[in-house]
Amino acid sequence: MTDKYTFLDIMEDFIDSYLPLEKGCSSRTVESYKTTYRLLLDYLYEHKNLPSDQISFDKLDYETITGFLDWLQESRNCSARTRNQRLAALNSFSKYARNFNLEAAFLKNTLNKIPRKKAQRNVKSTFTLDEVQILLTMPSDHTEIGRRDKVLLSTMYGAGTRCEETCNLKVKNVRFNKNGGANIDIIKGKGGKSRTVWVSEPCARLIKGYIRYRGIADKPEAYLFKSQTHEKMSVSAIEEVYKKYIAKAKREHPDKFRSDDYTPHTMRRSAASHMLESGIPMEVIRTFLGHSSVYTTELYAVLSQKKMDEDLKNWASKWFPETSEETKEKSNIPSFLNR
Repeated sequence: MTDKYTFLDIMEDFIDSYLPLEKGCSSRTVESYKTTYRLLLDYLYEHKNLPSDQISFDKLDYETITGFLDWLQESRNCSARTRNQRLAALNSFSKYARNFNLEAAFLKNTLNKIPRKKAQRNVKSTFTLDEVQILLTMPSDHTEIGRRDKVLLSTMYGAGTRCEETCNLKVKNVRFNKNGGANIDIIKGKGGKSRTVWVSEPCARLIKGYIRYRGIADKPEAYLFKSQTHEKMSVSAIEEVYKKYIAKAKREHPDKFRSDDYTPHTMRRSAASHMLESGIPMEVIRTFLGHSSVYTTELYAVLSQKKMDEDLKNWASKWFPETSEETKEKSNIPSFLNR
């Protein structure tokens, strides 16, 4: 252990080497860390008159760090959840830094004294099974775009893929099984992880028909989904596809699609929730989604209100059966006359 590294030296190594190379974080995750540290440096300069090249670990005391976190919420209107994420980013850096600088250990002790704020959990929207079926039948089979959209929606539900993962799918990533269904290799998902998922025969048949329709069965490196201008579809293009069909679904089915926050990710979340309702073990759903922790999956896969109502009714009928008095016909005679 040595103290020859300055605060900025260690932070640069942490960002450029440790996170992407040793920890294997995605570029998006690294950017999130960098945003936290940029905000910290801005706060120290503007409110503590402390330029970045003069920052040392001993100057990051309890008052300074809590002041920074409060500034995030009060001046930048960050939520408690975002505040907790920034605190976690500082914790990760302090753990790394204490291997190189003795004073960094004091920063770690300071951070340990700062509690996470209780964040309100937002219940994310999901589609019901009926709504999924409606969406999957909306694209036209008579146009090239319609064919693509039908397979796109079916794949994102059947394989639980994220937008970026869907964009990256190539012909070689789909392996059709002789006994029905297909295995899809999802390469470099969130956090750089890869996984293989099985999709059912109806979904596999749609994908195979689409590959044949496009004439790319003998082109393993061809991307499965293309836009009107590019051979590889973009995330923004997928978002536009969803906006189009959600708007159409709301017009044609005003009694359904009641949420205002549907996104392409809703399809993946819905697949997980429907699997949970079918009794599939949480560990299987975790692997299907590519989560590193079952805890994340538990937050992700939620039971529908209809399913919860049914389960509660079954529970109530078992433990609170109707009594004979409750099932008697109403009488106009007061009870005291029947004693």
